[in-house]
Amino acid sequence: MSTQDTRTARIGRAIELSGRGEGDQARQLLTELWDELEDGNDVVQRCAVAHHLADVQDDPRDELKWDLRALQAADDLPPRRSFERARPRRSPGYTRPCTSTSARTTARSATSQPPDATYNSVSRPAQPSETTATAR
Repeated sequence: MSTQDTRTARIGRAIELSGRGEGDQARQLLTELWDELEDGNDVVQRCAVAHHLADVQDDPRDELKWDLRALQAADDLPPRRSFERARPRRSPGYTRPCTSTSARTTARSATSQPPDATYNSVSRPAQPSETTATAR
């Protein structure tokens, strides 16, 4: 099995761990993979690892930092004709946040500011009727 295949299997393992609620173990495995990929030789795997590392962060600011790293890795991907043909079929709102300089600037500034305390005042736990309806 090639190094790339081994890494892909380890990314899959980390995703499984995360899905089972073992975020600490998933984060550790993904961090090891990120360290291995720092030379930038496989941008697809760098993008995948950063994306999944964002998902296992406890702090939303850390999650956003990893999402930004995933976007940076995605920027390094070579253009593909099939992707370029598919792009017009996507809604403008789908691609705009990922490529917009203003979106990145807003995201970066969000990481330097404390979370908005008013968010918790508007969120509420699900009502029993809502969770029952969703489970059906």
